[in-house]
Amino acid sequence: MKKLFVLLSVCFVFGLTGSSLAQISLSGDLQVRARDDIKDNGKYGGFTDDLYYMLRAGLNVNADIGDGFFGKMRLEHYNYAGYIYTAQSGLDNYTNAPIIPGSNDLIARPTVNFTQLYLGVSRDQWGVEAGIYPINGLANPILDVHYMPYIMVDIPFLLYRLNSLTGLSGYIAAGPGKINLFVSNDYNGSYAEDINGTDLLLKHDSYTIGLDYDFKVADFGIQPIGIISVASDSVPAPVSYGINLSSPDFSGFKVAFDAALSNQKVSGTPMYDAQLFRIKAEFKPGFGSIEGWFDIAKRTDKDVSSGEAGVTDVDHNYTYLWLLYNIPIMNSEHGSLTMTPRVRRITEKVDTEGFNKDFTRYKIELLFSMAFK
Repeated sequence: MKKLFVLLSVCFVFGLTGSSLAQISLSGDLQVRARDDIKDNGKYGGFTDDLYYMLRAGLNVNADIGDGFFGKMRLEHYNYAGYIYTAQSGLDNYTNAPIIPGSNDLIARPTVNFTQLYLGVSRDQWGVEAGIYPINGLANPILDVHYMPYIMVDIPFLLYRLNSLTGLSGYIAAGPGKINLFVSNDYNGSYAEDINGTDLLLKHDSYTIGLDYDFKVADFGIQPIGIISVASDSVPAPVSYGINLSSPDFSGFKVAFDAALSNQKVSGTPMYDAQLFRIKAEFKPGFGSIEGWFDIAKRTDKDVSSGEAGVTDVDHNYTYLWLLYNIPIMNSEHGSLTMTPRVRRITEKVDTEGFNKDFTRYKIELLFSMAFK
């Protein structure tokens, strides 16, 4: 904590003197969210309804040293209020159970981590970044399907990967658009042997390579995407491809369509085929903005053993509805404050002998978000 305090203090001082240095800038965001979380397992389980609060905070530190060279980092917390890591010990006042690090504690304080930390150079025709770099999972649902196939709806890449990867990314201007490339080190394997030279552990690093071409035709956005993972024989290595399409702004109204397909066929690991299709719309009625999208997704687990039913393929069918209304409360040269009612509905259905599920979840939220600069 002492080191973190010193780091934040240094950033704050540089931010105050930014007018003279013209190299360091600070920005960030704060969010407090109330959520009613309703889960219903239908005829296969029970029903729960839980009201709780969530906290989010992020501090961006940007350094521009000239000639297109820059460095960026983001310190961030994203967690439940009351379910935050704590080192407090003792007994819980209500259950008399021992309090251990990571347990539910209403006086806990948020932890902070680097969710972005990268260096780069940006020019008119090309650019490159290295480190923990950002990548937009909200705009590219193929990342949900590729990295999180077992929970591929409800924006899992943003929630669990924090919209970032570790490695290299870059772009090159080409024709009417640009080619984007990323290489991510997903798993750092190792090799070990005993004194007789016998292999004890042999796992190679796991990498993912992504390539897309982002361009426009008559102001319509088109972005074909391909992603492939490379790993040792005992590690899943999915292959995914898809396309993102978007319309121009028609008097405050825009639509988009996304499609993503993925498969994982490494023998000896869980194999599957997966697909996701999204239709999205945004409307600006003159005060704030209304956004919504609907996902239809499916994952087929291949060659699954189901006891007496033997070996079979199991289909998991998902839907996902997202609706929100961004309502501006205050906007100035120093930042903005927004109130956002939001509703999300997630379903998962499985109807295979030995594997049955009928799950529905509602997240009904009210967000207050502040951005500052």
